[in-house]
Amino acid sequence: MYKGTRTPCRNTWIRQINAKAGAMELKGRKRTYIGIGVLAVAVSLIAIGIARDEMLTVFVRAINICLECIGLG
Repeated sequence: MYKGTRTPCRNTWIRQINAKAGAMELKGRKRTYIGIGVLAVAVSLIAIGIARDEMLTVFVRAINICLECIGLG
């Protein structure tokens, strides 16, 4: 490369990038708890929708939209 100048090695750049990215990441248990919380909310909302018989309504609307898109509805 260039004689007389010192260029930083690739690993130094990678460490700097990882350090910056690590400051913004959620770590360990906190990330796990957030994931479990989102999953619990999603499952409960799906269960509420099934209990209210919304499944049939959503299915009928989806069929109508699909048939309208292909020009049959």
